[in-house]
Amino acid sequence: MIAAGGEHSFALSLSGAVFAWGKNSAGQLGLGDKKGEYGQLGHNSNRDELQPRLVAELSGSRVTQIACGREIMQTFSSASTLNGSFLNQSDDNHYQTTMENSGLDLSLARLAFEKLAKNEKVLKQVGSVVQEKLIPSLCPKPAGVEGMRVYLILPELLRVLPMDRELCVKFSEAVCKLHPLNLKILESFFKSLVKVIKSASKWFLSQMRTEQKDFRISVEKTVAVLQKLYEVNYNAGRKIEDRNFYIDEMNLFIQFTETLILYPIIFDMETKCKVFKLFTMALFFEAHVALQNHLHVNRRSLLTDTFQSLRSKARDCHWPLKVKFEDEDGIDHGGVSQEFFTIFAREIHSMEPRMLELHEDSRLVWFMPEGRCEQDAYYFLGIVCGMALYNKCVVHFHFPLTLFKKLVGLMPTLEDLKELSPIEARNLQGVLDEDEDVLELLDLDFTAKGHEIVPNGREIPVTKSNRQKYVKAYVDFIFNKSVEKQFAGFLKGFSEGCPNNLWKMFLPEELMALLSGNVVYVWEDLKKNAKYQAYEPTDENIQNFWTVFTELSEEKKKNFLSFMTGSHRLPVGGLAKIKLTIKKPNKPNPDDFYPVAHTCFCCLYLPNYSSIHILREKFVHAISFYEGFGEQ
Repeated sequence: MIAAGGEHSFALSLSGAVFAWGKNSAGQLGLGDKKGEYGQLGHNSNRDELQPRLVAELSGSRVTQIACGREIMQTFSSASTLNGSFLNQSDDNHYQTTMENSGLDLSLARLAFEKLAKNEKVLKQVGSVVQEKLIPSLCPKPAGVEGMRVYLILPELLRVLPMDRELCVKFSEAVCKLHPLNLKILESFFKSLVKVIKSASKWFLSQMRTEQKDFRISVEKTVAVLQKLYEVNYNAGRKIEDRNFYIDEMNLFIQFTETLILYPIIFDMETKCKVFKLFTMALFFEAHVALQNHLHVNRRSLLTDTFQSLRSKARDCHWPLKVKFEDEDGIDHGGVSQEFFTIFAREIHSMEPRMLELHEDSRLVWFMPEGRCEQDAYYFLGIVCGMALYNKCVVHFHFPLTLFKKLVGLMPTLEDLKELSPIEARNLQGVLDEDEDVLELLDLDFTAKGHEIVPNGREIPVTKSNRQKYVKAYVDFIFNKSVEKQFAGFLKGFSEGCPNNLWKMFLPEELMALLSGNVVYVWEDLKKNAKYQAYEPTDENIQNFWTVFTELSEEKKKNFLSFMTGSHRLPVGGLAKIKLTIKKPNKPNPDDFYPVAHTCFCCLYLPNYSSIHILREKFVHAISFYEGFGEQ
């Protein structure tokens, strides 16, 4: 290979040796300048060379491409030329491109760009050519993996152009324009791309803080790429972890989030919760003054009373929910509502006619495909779930993750069926794995639970060529078609029960954790974060209390949580987020009284018992019969 500049030339031999000759008055190669150590020809001098001379300084380096002068600019102005550069020559690897093999040697590209960065003049020219010529020429539907190489090479160049953020924005726009099928090609390679785009986003945000400049448009363009790349990554089975997309600095820009909620992947869970809480508080001021959001129910007829109240009374869910149990004095500051949701979730499973179908092999529930309940029942179930989320309460119906995927618009897969109905999913996996002759013996057609899952499904046998379609249609029937009306009603109700639409920014797993709570108990955190009023941590009664608590079984400890908070399910963050306060009540004969819980404020009124034996008796009785046992 020979490359000719205006007054100097290079040659690359088959063995990879580089020879240079010609005028050597300036260092335009990127290895130095005329004041540097290598010179234009790389010979460690500024002397002209009339005959080809080996560039000894490159000995030991693997060189596959050479260019000089205008050829460098031509290389960076053409996608096809750049795609043909930095190829992996070992074992003709670049001829064997696949979705997993780009045929590139990106370490070689990285090395070349690092050397190029030593010459600021040339680097600036390259950046200008890429921005003005290369990126505008990029096609949204490049041909195959080979045509996508430029999208893997440019991030390596952007690494050495730290100040050229506008170039990064232009590149982000080009990525956003790619056809979905082309974006999918990037899924195996884009960790470095994510890192570069994320770095640019963080830089724009830092400038807004330190320089008081408005880079919102630039931020939006770069984070839009991160969101697209995340969606590709999610569909590919999360090849890189979600945290690679988080921008930690977003917690400093809460006021700026309204324009960025379309790109939720840049927020970590904690920041999303802050944003959600902030917008919920703002919505309180939009509530209709003539309407309230009150529920008056009897514990013994809670489901009936709830559905009747939702049907008959106009309400504004912008208001915080206030629950009143009949014949009880509790004032709802959150604790009564939490207890209401806990009882509601428990009672719904015994409701007749049934709304939810229990899958015995997973102990999870799904909507009844052919339920005989009222048409609006699923709508009101959705309202209850939405109100729980809006009012920061936990309600656990034993739904699978699939429900939360559907709520945020993601399609269920066979993996979701494995969670809900493991045996059923295992049979479907067997259909995908069986040999063709065994598949014929199964005598399957395109039906599920007696229903055709495609038009004329009973007439279509399942074969090796269509079994993927069969499994996909089967999963679609279970999660979508068979419960289409039920889910539509639930979604409508959920959106009304939670008027803060920012719930859509949570990932399915995050939304599930917020609504259903979690069951990872680190009991030491409860004691570590406890506070005391009229007690000291060293007081005998407090020491006795924690001794008795430690002795409790796991189930009794969960009963204590329900006694204190209205639910044994934990909020996001676990027990570390529960701030238990233990207060000494002023009682003349403490041994005659039971402990009392103020659930709204997680406050335990613990009488100053005369012995650990009395404390144990009174405390265990209280948490064993905890419903209605607190002050609320």
